[in-house]
Amino acid sequence: MPQLRLRREKHHIGIRSIGDSLTSLKARTTTSIKSRTSGYQLTLQLGITSHIAYQPDSEIDISNWNLPANTPLADESFYRTKRIDLLLGTEAFYGALAVGQIRIGPNLPTLQKTLFGWVVAGRYQRQYSRQPPLCLATVEESIDKNLQQLWKVDSFVDPSARMLPNHRRCEDHFRDTTHQDVSGRIVVRLLFQEDPSCLGSSFDTARTRFFAIERRPARLPEIRSHYISFMQEYESLGHMSLVLNPNLEEPHYYIPHHFVLKPSSTSTKLRVVFDASCRTTSQRSLNDLLLVGPTIQDELYLQLLRFRMHRFGITADVTKMYRQVLVSEKDRKFQYILWRASPNTDLQTYQLNTVTYGTASAPFLATRSLHYLAEDCKDAWPLGAAAVKTAFYVDDLLCGADDIDTLFKLKTEITSTLARGQFPLCKWHSNHPGVMEDESTKELNISENSVSSTLGLTWHQRRDAFSFTFNPKEVYPTTTKRTILSTASSLFDPIGLLSPLVIVSKIILQELWLLKLDWDESVPQNLSHAWSKCLESLNSLSSLAVPRFCLQPDTRSIQIHGFCDASIRAYGCCVYVRTENSLGQVTVKLFTSKSRVAPVKKQSLPKL
Repeated sequence: MPQLRLRREKHHIGIRSIGDSLTSLKARTTTSIKSRTSGYQLTLQLGITSHIAYQPDSEIDISNWNLPANTPLADESFYRTKRIDLLLGTEAFYGALAVGQIRIGPNLPTLQKTLFGWVVAGRYQRQYSRQPPLCLATVEESIDKNLQQLWKVDSFVDPSARMLPNHRRCEDHFRDTTHQDVSGRIVVRLLFQEDPSCLGSSFDTARTRFFAIERRPARLPEIRSHYISFMQEYESLGHMSLVLNPNLEEPHYYIPHHFVLKPSSTSTKLRVVFDASCRTTSQRSLNDLLLVGPTIQDELYLQLLRFRMHRFGITADVTKMYRQVLVSEKDRKFQYILWRASPNTDLQTYQLNTVTYGTASAPFLATRSLHYLAEDCKDAWPLGAAAVKTAFYVDDLLCGADDIDTLFKLKTEITSTLARGQFPLCKWHSNHPGVMEDESTKELNISENSVSSTLGLTWHQRRDAFSFTFNPKEVYPTTTKRTILSTASSLFDPIGLLSPLVIVSKIILQELWLLKLDWDESVPQNLSHAWSKCLESLNSLSSLAVPRFCLQPDTRSIQIHGFCDASIRAYGCCVYVRTENSLGQVTVKLFTSKSRVAPVKKQSLPKL
């Protein structure tokens, strides 16, 4: 048995396991387990508990199972009553699965091949003296993330009110350590809040996870080809480089990586994600040691509202924004990765030379680098520098002007300001044909964490109007809490143009929580009917168009009209802009609206 080093938890974590047994996790450890039939080894982080799961109260009779002789079992005595020593999580379990399956016979389990050896899995019919206890568990991480985003879109926080003491440290560190190299590219240092010497070993974990992800694309040749192309481009652009003799005696960190698919993307269908939150043997990760930094960009809500104030709108994207910022050579040892293009070659160490998406300080470092250029160029190009500092949301530019000359000057100065730091711009969109790069529409589903949206916001340049598309990821045959939540939680309406529809979905979500329904339990008829009507309204959104420009040319007077109302279920407000031009023509356009579900008790709710 390997030696275990325990780490005591400050707070106990309660775990309800198979057999409805409740235990308290008080310590953690990291150790390696090995196959008894091969050289396969797996390093895991384990929670220490006195009791894991329900144990069979009698041995299983396998005398008539006829187990094949050429299938070495991971556990030869699986049928005996004994203590369960270790319970693998799904990530480790599926990574250990291998190709191979044998059916023993009718009403008998199946033999499944794993890297530890063959295991017995499946249903075995036998008579129990008592009803066996059941335990079901589910994790809905993607739904939970979308649900948080649904409510986060309605929130507005003044960036100055979010400043913390560590934020000042980040700003001072950036000013003291950042410089530009001979090509003009910005070079930054990582923002450590603790001594990196407390990092433990990360090589084994990164290697294990690489092997697991390497097996996945091997079964899908097209995905593997995209993965290899992505990494080869990473190296050819100088964003990563080979490390022949990494010094593993000094503090360092290997970042595990995997790929995510985004079929809706017009540019990159596959993107590689780097997991700097993966723990080392000291139970500390790189992200644990890095400062996050403050949010120094304006909220998307404000960006879109300002975007509606210009007669001529203009948008663009920074190409590979994070990867245009170099990380100092002194800190690249904390951005090691393992990579090889073919299983037939040796696994090699590479270092990531640029700011890496997935590290805690990456958003601040990349955004602050734009501000660094704006401060440096404010005298040479004041119009462009001001736009660089105020009109970016992550890597998306949203700005505009009220006359053509200013529009072209704005584009020129923004391009010149960013070119000084080697930040190329692409995908120019505008309602003025002289600036328009192509005639495609601009998707405004802007989100730094790439939360998918069922409700899409699009800007049509020629019509200069916003339109909406409703594209649910799945069509469900039955209406349950899970199906409603999956669709409703991914509605994206940042400036509230569809509040009357989105608020209905939030009210339905509120009722689902009050009813305390199970995930896959059919909802009551009144909720099912209300959800069907909500879907009908969402499906008809393609015929709706909202003008982007909320004023009118040659405006001589502007009035703001606000309305608010409330009911027992919800409350909200909307703002209209009334303008009059020099000819006396009057227009009234919806500027923004917000709505919230009212806190209520189930007994006081009228039926939907």
